[in-house]
Amino acid sequence: MDNTIDNKLSEELYILKFFAICSAIMAHSSYLEVSNAVDVYFLGRFARFGVFTFFFLSGYFFRHESFSVFIKKNTINLVIPWLFLGTCVHFGSMLLNEHRINSDNFFNYIIGNGSTLYFCTELILLKCLFQAFTHNKNSIDCRKRMTLICVICIVCTLISLFFTALGWLPQNYDSSKSIYEYVNPYLNIFNWIGIFAGGVLTRQFHGFEYLNKTNKKIKVSIAIIAMCVILVGIFDTGCSYFSFLGIYVEFSIFILIFLLVDYWHQNLNRKIVIFAGKNTYPLFLLHYPVLAILMHGAQLRSSFILALLRPISCVVILCVVFYLAKYVAKRFHLLTIMKILTGIK
Repeated sequence: MDNTIDNKLSEELYILKFFAICSAIMAHSSYLEVSNAVDVYFLGRFARFGVFTFFFLSGYFFRHESFSVFIKKNTINLVIPWLFLGTCVHFGSMLLNEHRINSDNFFNYIIGNGSTLYFCTELILLKCLFQAFTHNKNSIDCRKRMTLICVICIVCTLISLFFTALGWLPQNYDSSKSIYEYVNPYLNIFNWIGIFAGGVLTRQFHGFEYLNKTNKKIKVSIAIIAMCVILVGIFDTGCSYFSFLGIYVEFSIFILIFLLVDYWHQNLNRKIVIFAGKNTYPLFLLHYPVLAILMHGAQLRSSFILALLRPISCVVILCVVFYLAKYVAKRFHLLTIMKILTGIK
């Protein structure tokens, strides 16, 4: 695989990740209290595309590495921030709400059985699987093998999502059952592996580069098709990750936002947007406490504009906190330790 990404595309993907983290934060906000059903649909669909984007781009940036490098890099970049920040948020929440600290609750929270940290669990598993699937070679046979594996993974995800949408597999987390009694859809790796594989295929066949280089008429046509799929999604049975049209709508939003970023990115004030794009992982791990403060005041929750501004405000506040944390850590010669513990870039 080609290991280089040009600066323009790299910048666009960071901006895309900024929109994705805003989406993920919106998914955990009170947008459902907006009164207009059409507004709720579009807010809800936007709130779902973030997880899709993160799994897809994780596949896009995935590289096979030696076992030692793989373990070291993912332990530092993913596992340590996940465990450290996840533990801080969980125990902080327990203490503030005067709840009894329970080892089972903590375990379920960390692995994402009933919490948003399912993303961390699934991402580590996906990276481990693809590390095992792939070889550090660039021969034609290796590329064909990787293509076949990715296609199989995509088919598996489409089948799994179809069965989940039918209700043959659970569609929601069930707090009344233990993780050993049923398949939590968020922890069902088959619901995500095809999205990760799609990112791997896109990198292998230079999909973003081709999309960037294609002419304006084709880009407009692709954007129109994406908008039509999003509109058709209104007739879907639900506005969730696991509805019949969910993955197709999420992919369409992903493509549409990428095209918009490609067209407008030069006009954006990119400094804080790109900083946020580089720090989506710690933003994801720490957004709940800030979001809880921003959501305080039920009388404000039904506003469509606030539903849009709330996740952006959360990102901006956390970015300022990250800047200050880096400054203080640097002054006390703790920058390296802070980066390892939090994942802040």
